[in-house]
Amino acid sequence: MTREFSVRGSILRIVTVAVILFATGARSAETRIGRSVSHNRTVYDWKRYFEGDWRDVLGRVESTTTYAPSDNPPVEVAGVPFDVVRSSPVKTESTTRTIARPGDAEVGTTWIESVSRTADGQVVRTSFSLRQPRPEPIAIGPTDTGMEVRPPPREVEIGGKRFRVSSVSRTVSIDALLVVPTFADLLAGSAPRELRDPGARVETGSLRVVSASGEAIGFYAGDERTSRGEDFAEPIQ
Repeated sequence: MTREFSVRGSILRIVTVAVILFATGARSAETRIGRSVSHNRTVYDWKRYFEGDWRDVLGRVESTTTYAPSDNPPVEVAGVPFDVVRSSPVKTESTTRTIARPGDAEVGTTWIESVSRTADGQVVRTSFSLRQPRPEPIAIGPTDTGMEVRPPPREVEIGGKRFRVSSVSRTVSIDALLVVPTFADLLAGSAPRELRDPGARVETGSLRVVSASGEAIGFYAGDERTSRGEDFAEPIQ
């Protein structure tokens, strides 16, 4: 017997937190060195969640980030040239773990671990945590949540000089919902299909996916999103 009733209520608190941080502006000493576009695919492990203690859910994110030459001419910072196009595309794999149990002291907190590999051979590992203040609607189409992703900055040495490099990105659209037909399929970890119908959405307070007109389609296993980002560099004195 499935426990479909359990997908109601507070669970949707967790399904948009894969990569969200509070918006923070660039520091005045930073110089923008690149603009990027990322395509992100997230799949949640609902089977583990419902068969466990219902405290946390895992998500796995695969991302491809590109830097178009037309948007990214070489930039000099403190006399050192930065050319982000050389690193494009950047492939990233991330794992997220989010506390979802209602009333838990850490509810809404997400831990993120990622490994990025650039086209020019760099490997960047990142670990950080965040807390989402509230869930956001999940619907296919353009979106602007007003929040940004800002992982911890990293330090690099180029030409004998040290720099602090940071990035920030914002989701601009939800391109597809990853859907399984039944709640039993969700528990079984069945492979989802991509739904790209404009206006299709995750029903408020549920994992049910419905069409723009409200017709039931299936259950939410994850999504695909597009985000736009910027990279900055700051010399370290």
